[in-house]
Amino acid sequence: MLAELRQTISPEAYADSSCGSFDSNISDPGKLKTYRLSEKHLLVSVRCWERAFRRGDGYWVVNAQPPYSPAFVTNLGTGYENGQISSWQYWRGTADCMSRNTWTWDGRQFVHTSSMTTGLCKLTAEDGAWELPTLVVKVNQGK
Repeated sequence: MLAELRQTISPEAYADSSCGSFDSNISDPGKLKTYRLSEKHLLVSVRCWERAFRRGDGYWVVNAQPPYSPAFVTNLGTGYENGQISSWQYWRGTADCMSRNTWTWDGRQFVHTSSMTTGLCKLTAEDGAWELPTLVVKVNQGK
């Protein structure tokens, strides 16, 4: 199954999204992670990019059986747990500014449910001086 998934999830599957480490990471079976979302769907992730203090994993929803038909979710992920993909990105090594995003599984697809930023990098406080929500969405869980 993993070999078929590696062939199915290709640069074309993530369209215009940046996934620079995709080719080297997708060919290593240990770097491809799968999570069960439902009886019919899986979540697949692989490291896309890495910088000095940031990283991003690519996430795709696929059918549990062929044809897998991957649907790209994000290339900014830093973790997955309990139906939520999260992203926590520091913008500088001093950790004085950051952003956070979440995508929530609604039973059919992942919905971008929250986004926040701490604004400008001004060395005022670790993790930024304040949090500004830029997106807040409530998801009704479907079957």
